Amino acid sequence: MMWLKLAWRNIWRNWRRSALTILAIFFAAVLTIISRSAQLGTYEKNIKNTVEMFSGYAQVQRKGFLDNPSLNKAFRLTPELKALLVKNENINAYAERITGNGLISYKDNTFGIILIGVSPSQELKSSKLSERIKSGKFLEEAKQDEIILGKKLLANLKAEIGDTLVLLASGADGTMGNLKFFIRGTYSLGSPEFDANSAIINLKAADRLLSMNGRIHLISLRMNELSDIEPTVEQLNKSIDAPNLVVYGWEEVLPTLKQSIDLDNISGLIFQFLLMVVIAFGILNTVLMSIQERYKEFGIMLAVGIKSSKLLLIVFIEILLLILAGLLAGNIVALSVNYYLYNNPIYINGDFAELYELFGFMPAFFFSLDPKLYIDVSLRIFTLSLATFIFPAYKLHKLEALKGIRYT
Repeated sequence: MMWLKLAWRNIWRNWRRSALTILAIFFAAVLTIISRSAQLGTYEKNIKNTVEMFSGYAQVQRKGFLDNPSLNKAFRLTPELKALLVKNENINAYAERITGNGLISYKDNTFGIILIGVSPSQELKSSKLSERIKSGKFLEEAKQDEIILGKKLLANLKAEIGDTLVLLASGADGTMGNLKFFIRGTYSLGSPEFDANSAIINLKAADRLLSMNGRIHLISLRMNELSDIEPTVEQLNKSIDAPNLVVYGWEEVLPTLKQSIDLDNISGLIFQFLLMVVIAFGILNTVLMSIQERYKEFGIMLAVGIKSSKLLLIVFIEILLLILAGLLAGNIVALSVNYYLYNNPIYINGDFAELYELFGFMPAFFFSLDPKLYIDVSLRIFTLSLATFIFPAYKLHKLEALKGIRYT
């Protein structure tokens, strides 16, 4: 307790310098935590929005389909597989899908497209596809002659909702199929390329057109939280009794999204590191000045028999108190600000909002209250700040009693 009291009194001998050091750590903690909270919160919201839109939190596929999609890489939803999906507590809903390529034709306009067959009733439970309808209406389960097109594809065909067009596709058995469809609506999933080259029809109509005979290409899974993905995927991969089936999380299904988030995350970590380095040099300067001002005092203490290790302990406690005070205040303020922003996200308006929506991102900044965020940031600041003690400690350890007394 004596060394703690000495350290506390030494801090306030020059209260302005100590206050500035605490404020530096405080602002570093506040800025880093809030910026990191905005990053992680926005990532989480946009990932959830994207996977719930259409792709799913995870997908069941036949091995090799992800890297090289083919009509023949299909499988059947067996009663055993269905039971596994229904019994899993983390899975809220699932949707069967068929995918293939074909030609879409309206009057004199013909385009090659990605054709997707879905079950409308399953999609209403497992995805937000119906919410992405820009004009017209979503598919009905009972009607197999309806089609919804990407917004840009409809414009390229120079067709309108209500028109009838023809789909031509090669089936899994090698036969050519063609069916007429009534345009029921248009959608936009945030990818200009996808919206210009895709069409969605009823699962039963896709089964007929592509000669799938009850087989499907993938099952999209909807879960409770993003944190449920890893254990659920691992559990399903172990439980599914079919060597040709595999379950992928969204990171493998949407590698481009994962890469863009990782790249942005790295920039955030670099900003965080640079800010901490600046603060660390500020603390280093404070500690060095504090030690140099007391060389004579330290010299006398060494002369009367106090060990250099005790002097190091005093200075260490001083630094520790400064860091803890700045971090405690910073965390309290950052938590208060984040709590408010968590309940009141910052929405973007105007042209930027349209740009965000065009690429499938929500036009807003969301914030996270994850305790791990506060712990990680605080530990990084604490470790880097504490590392500044190494050089001053070395100088103090080398200090001799006589040189300290004579120091001016």
